[in-house]
Amino acid sequence: MEIDVPEEEFFSSIKTPNRNAALYLQKILKTKEYDVDNIFNQFFLCLIPLLQDNNFQIEDYTILLLKNLQEIHAPPIITKKFLFALDVACQKLVPPFPLLSVSQTIKTHWKSIDPEALDVFCKIFHIDLNQNELFAYICELWQNSELKKSVYLASRFGFAKQLEDQFSVVTFLVKRDEIELVQMLIQNNAEIAANAVRQMCTNKHCKIAGKIVESAGLNPSNFPALVERLNKNALRYFMSNDDMCLYQLIELVFDAPEMLSIVIEELEFQGKKYKGGWQSGMASALLNKYPGLPVREQVKNALASFEPRIHKGPSQNFSCLQPEYDLCYPLPRNTIVFVDTCEQLSMLDFNRKIAGIDCEWRASMVKFQKTKVSLFQIALEDGVFLIDMIKLNKEPLLDEILMNFLQGEILKVGVSFDGDRKMLLQSYPHMEAFKKPLKNYIELINACLETTGCNPGGLAGSCELVLNRTLCKYEQRSNWEIRPLRESQIHYSALDSYVQLMIIKVLCENHNRQAEEFIGECRKGGNSGPSSCDHCGSKSHKGQNCPRGPRCKICYMTGHKAAKCTN
Repeated sequence: MEIDVPEEEFFSSIKTPNRNAALYLQKILKTKEYDVDNIFNQFFLCLIPLLQDNNFQIEDYTILLLKNLQEIHAPPIITKKFLFALDVACQKLVPPFPLLSVSQTIKTHWKSIDPEALDVFCKIFHIDLNQNELFAYICELWQNSELKKSVYLASRFGFAKQLEDQFSVVTFLVKRDEIELVQMLIQNNAEIAANAVRQMCTNKHCKIAGKIVESAGLNPSNFPALVERLNKNALRYFMSNDDMCLYQLIELVFDAPEMLSIVIEELEFQGKKYKGGWQSGMASALLNKYPGLPVREQVKNALASFEPRIHKGPSQNFSCLQPEYDLCYPLPRNTIVFVDTCEQLSMLDFNRKIAGIDCEWRASMVKFQKTKVSLFQIALEDGVFLIDMIKLNKEPLLDEILMNFLQGEILKVGVSFDGDRKMLLQSYPHMEAFKKPLKNYIELINACLETTGCNPGGLAGSCELVLNRTLCKYEQRSNWEIRPLRESQIHYSALDSYVQLMIIKVLCENHNRQAEEFIGECRKGGNSGPSSCDHCGSKSHKGQNCPRGPRCKICYMTGHKAAKCTN
């Protein structure tokens, strides 16, 4: 919004800021259509001739300026802009106008400025406020229920702890659900942050408390109540989310007794809710399979009357979950080599033109759960190497081999692999191989965009777009830290890297291109196509028209529901 008023009505009086201009500014601010930079620029232009006038009284001008801004309740950003404009204008003069010389004159008027602009005021005029007076002012604001102003000043001027000690500010703010003020108060103060976390272990606030733990660098183990609450909420979410089946969830938490106990107790609750549904039988089966879990006695007694359901667990077959629908690894099983010894490392041969690359790591189910890259897959035209990063990451030979491979002339095809590289570096910061971007890298999404004009979204979408086959992603969320890997995990990890070679080959053949032409990072854009089916993940149809039927919450297969699952 342009400001078009006579100069004398816009803070341009020789002696004082004009009151009419202040009221006009108030009218503009109420419209919420003002341009802050435009106000700043026009005010700045008015200041230069004022400062050049020998009769100009900057002290009076500044005091009345601040008073006017406070009376019209100007937002702090406006007040700060005016102060910055005053500072810049003074520096523009030759010689510069010495603001320091007037600081003592206006020092006594610091309460005339909006508290949220006070730090800027002190910086520009080089004012060191009396700390006792300042804290008394902060307390006065708090007692007058001007909570935001009080907390802002306490945080900015280092009085957060004193304010907390005197008024139990955190407890008061949490009860009033003033979480933004809590986050403002705890900045750069770990002690208050820890106190806030302990009081925010409720369903309503636990997510924010978890973020505070991370941002403040606190140790999660010091907040067991919060960790338990976050774990319960996360597991309940995944147990009700169709994107993950129960077998997947159990595999991911089986080595954490407290979390597995939460799963059992939640299943018992759901079984009770649905009057003896399949959940009760599954909970009873898990209780029998994993004795000694810290499950509540009340739950154990309730499950004693239910016959345990058959618990087959995740697939152990070398195939995708439903090979009648989804793409399978096209080469024999013996073309896949699991590399977990130095002897095998020394025999690796990447003397090929092109390779498909991918990584796998354990799905992180809950807050604060640390995970590392477990597997690095390298697919060649005649087979796939699955490198055990957990076991071999400290071997200098592996670092050397991967450095030569990633920076070598061989073409490397991946899907958003820079994210994988960063995860590798985070997992193994001692390895030099992951500290540089890849050389001769082909982003598969980019290749699909260039040739088809469609953004497939990911590897599964690329597979369906180019090969007209669906790709089962069941094992993506499995536990990649277990050893030995299940055969279905080996199949999945090999196929995920190998299928990229299949896709790039078809793209080159169908569009008369050379693979080298696709070298480059991913570029966003293109038509993303239809959304995926809720049941099978295909983009060729909607969930209500899925020929495969609903997906089972127990085993993840399509075609039946959990109540009728025999797996």
